[in-house]
Amino acid sequence: MSVPAQLLFDETFRGPSTQPKYARLVGAVRTGMREGRLTRGDSLPSINKVSQRYGMARETVRKAYDILREQGLVSARHGKSFTVESGDFQESLNVFVLFEHISRAYKETLHDSLVEELDGRARLDVYAHHYNPAMFKALMEQARGRYECYVVIPFYHPVIKQTLTEFDQSKLILIDLDVDYPGKACAGVLQSHGSQLQAAMEEALPRLKRYERFILSYRWEEKFHPVVIKKAFRSFCRRHGIEHHIVSKLKPEHVTRGTAALVIEDPETVLFIKEAERKGLKLGRDAGLISYNDIPLKEVAAGGVTVVSVDFAEMGRLTAQAILSGSREQIHLPTRMIFRNSL
Repeated sequence: MSVPAQLLFDETFRGPSTQPKYARLVGAVRTGMREGRLTRGDSLPSINKVSQRYGMARETVRKAYDILREQGLVSARHGKSFTVESGDFQESLNVFVLFEHISRAYKETLHDSLVEELDGRARLDVYAHHYNPAMFKALMEQARGRYECYVVIPFYHPVIKQTLTEFDQSKLILIDLDVDYPGKACAGVLQSHGSQLQAAMEEALPRLKRYERFILSYRWEEKFHPVVIKKAFRSFCRRHGIEHHIVSKLKPEHVTRGTAALVIEDPETVLFIKEAERKGLKLGRDAGLISYNDIPLKEVAAGGVTVVSVDFAEMGRLTAQAILSGSREQIHLPTRMIFRNSL
């Protein structure tokens, strides 16, 4: 066993850790390379030696070495001799990114801003969980130990909380949705769906008073929207004596003269616009529309759609800075009402 590798592995297994042993091995090698303690051509111990010295199963050691080989950091000769292969480790971090959907337009804004700010200093592997708890857990477990950083958009579900609890908090960055769980100590670049949403709606109050009723389309069962959105909407309307309704799905009959709507899903934004046009209702006068989460298309659709949104480009920039700095700060972005012709 080479002296640098032995010292690194001894340090790694000196104390207790919640990380799987294979992930600790991978992390030890990557840390050694990042700090310059392991360089190109340095040898690593054989699978048998690591197994015997640290009381690990051979398959566990093999899994760690396979991960390092997949990442191009280690090469093997005849499956026995392992050598540090890359001398350029510091130039690029491997980052795991888990969105709920990749195709959503505002996620493209976030992703593009993230890539631009990283400026080649990190390689992103992007996946989507589609609000499936089993898929979320499987993707996280499959990625464990393979990356220096894990950027995750979670959602509210016991499986998600348990999965996050068991993860290395120093490598985890939650973005967009703030989910609490036992032992939470990770970084975050988040939006507030509660008090800040209410504050944004306060800005819209003079315009909302033009309408007879205010409806919210809220689809928890399918989309796992934050429950605080519904609470904030109801609290705001009651405080100002506004007739209000919460519907599980926007339908054509909801688009009527005198109605303003807050819709979260983009297809329902399209439905409201098309139905208003079909019924001869002028947006911003006969019927009002607020759409959740801004995208460039909403600036021009129907003469401009009013939105309540955080700045997703800024979310991407701040996430990139957290990746590069290793910061564990929790940042909450302001929620803004951007007024256009639809309200």
